[in-house]
Amino acid sequence: MLAQLHAEEVDAVVAHPLRKRTRATIADLPTLHQELARIRSRHGLAYDTEELAVGLCSVAAPIRTGDGEIAGLSLTGAVPMPRLQRTAPFVMRAAGRISQQLGRVDTDTTAQAAADTDSMLSRVLRTLSSDAWV
Repeated sequence: MLAQLHAEEVDAVVAHPLRKRTRATIADLPTLHQELARIRSRHGLAYDTEELAVGLCSVAAPIRTGDGEIAGLSLTGAVPMPRLQRTAPFVMRAAGRISQQLGRVDTDTTAQAAADTDSMLSRVLRTLSSDAWV
C-alpha cells in the first residue's frame, strides 16, 4: 500500500528510525523508496524474503477498489522464495478477483480463465508442504 503513495507521504507515514527485525529488513528510507519503485513497476506485486522473520518469505498483491487500495493479499510460508514466486500470478489474480467483487470496474478475466487459474494454483500449492505455510 505504501507503493501507491508519493515519496513525501511515505516519509510522513513511516516511523523514523525504521526498526530492523532481521538482517534482511529494510531499515533506511532510500532503500525503502527503491523497493517501493520496484513494487510499482510490478503493478503492486511485492516480495518479502526474510524481512519480517528469519525463514519466512511472502508474496503479496494489492486489493483495490475504484477509490484506491484498501487491503493486501499475502501468501507467506517457510519455503524458499523461488518456489513461492511461482504463486505470484495466482496471488495477483486472486487479489484482482477480490477487487472486482468489491466493485472495481476494470475487469479483464473470464469465468473460465479464473477457474483454470484456480486449478493451476491448487496444483502449485500441492507441491509445497502444508506445514510450511503461515
